[in-house]
Amino acid sequence: MAVETVRVSEHLWQRAPSSKRDEWSALAAEVRGSALFPSRTLRRLVIDAGERAVTLALFEGARAPEVIEIQRSALQVVLDEYASIIHRLEDEGPHTTRAEALDHAKKTVHDAGARKLAALEPALGASLDVYRKVFSLLVAIVLGGVEIDWAAAQ
Repeated sequence: MAVETVRVSEHLWQRAPSSKRDEWSALAAEVRGSALFPSRTLRRLVIDAGERAVTLALFEGARAPEVIEIQRSALQVVLDEYASIIHRLEDEGPHTTRAEALDHAKKTVHDAGARKLAALEPALGASLDVYRKVFSLLVAIVLGGVEIDWAAAQ
């Protein structure tokens, strides 16, 4: 069943530039349309990220949220590898012969991150596609400013 609302925590939202908020909103909309926690009826999911962990606050009805904590150390290897590929893509630009290979590597690492998330939180989704969408949002939140600026790279 789809979650009614997917949000980034208020303190992260307030500190983020509007471009980052737009990115998070688009990714959250994709997550919202997914079958998150299919055995539950969630009204709201709030994602927060700190130095040590990413937290998922699950709201069902009027009760206090259940908080799931995912240690950053459990995802750090794949996050570092993903960021490294993004930096290499930015350094080399979109028109290099290696860009296609790096883009494929990025997709491979992204899938590895989704599978790692599935292993850490098996109740989160029913398909790898759901985990990919959640991982995309987590990457955008956790890695923050790691993004390709093709205009600057050219």
